[in-house]
Amino acid sequence: MSFIKIAPSLKGQVLNFRNMVFKHEFLHVAHINGGFANYRQFSERAASKYSYDYLRAFKMPIPNWINNNLGNYPSEMWWGNFTKSMRLWIK
Repeated sequence: MSFIKIAPSLKGQVLNFRNMVFKHEFLHVAHINGGFANYRQFSERAASKYSYDYLRAFKMPIPNWINNNLGNYPSEMWWGNFTKSMRLWIK
């Protein structure tokens, strides 16, 4: 079973930012449920790439926590591979 923890401070953010955080966390769940052996090593990088792309698409500022977590990860963990199982609001 997977649990998603969201900080209560997210409530004060704009809708697009909240949506990005929810989808970011759902990608972690998709990585866990996908059985990726290297989940712990790469999931944050892959989910942060989604967050980066999402915020750029909506012309929103990119927080340091996203920039600090960008890096290489296996291509099968790319967010674009999960668009059939969840709506990610970007292409």
